[in-house]
Amino acid sequence: MALLSWAEYSALHDIVTTETTFSGKEMIAEQDVARVIGPIRWAELINYGIEGEFYADQLKECIAKVIDYNEEIQPKIGGGVASVSNDGYSESYNAELQTASQAAAEKSKMIRAWLSGTGLVGAY
Repeated sequence: MALLSWAEYSALHDIVTTETTFSGKEMIAEQDVARVIGPIRWAELINYGIEGEFYADQLKECIAKVIDYNEEIQPKIGGGVASVSNDGYSESYNAELQTASQAAAEKSKMIRAWLSGTGLVGAY
């Protein structure tokens, strides 16, 4: 069961434009958030539900932002090297390109920031 519905996402976000592709992207975003929250806490959220919890809207918005982040960053993930010259060995880097590990670390940091104050990403 998805925590974020298409209607909730499409009301405020427009990067994913079709409902048919939304469900897969939402599932990937939930997995990204679950990695940060932790498997035990995530299982509690799924088993007991989040409706009525003070952080429900914040968690849903976080999932929507992760969907948008994945859609915006995925095409930019690469090696980061824009050009190489063997005339004394020189490399230039494109600032928009980044490695997958850099993107994952940035995404994890942003998830923690988006969920701050909820108690979902604290040390336990």
